[in-house]
Amino acid sequence: MVNGDSLSGALSHIAGEAVGAYAIIQGSLSAGGNYTLTYIGNNFTILAAPIINSAGNDNPRNTAGLVDLNQCWVITQVSNYSF
Repeated sequence: MVNGDSLSGALSHIAGEAVGAYAIIQGSLSAGGNYTLTYIGNNFTILAAPIINSAGNDNPRNTAGLVDLNQCWVITQVSNYSF
């Protein structure tokens, strides 16, 4: 491109928010009338957010004095991927 020329517009992607791969497309990206823009697409991937299950520190006990596993687990979402 010569001095003063520039790209305009933007790339786009196939709509989606669920885990999976989505195509990145040329969208409105243009190099203007003096150029032929060759676009080679690709994908971006939304990954599942990792979740950690960890035993609670309180070790709640049931009426028999045993640790009640139904009451001592904590589920924490560690990451949230968004674009």
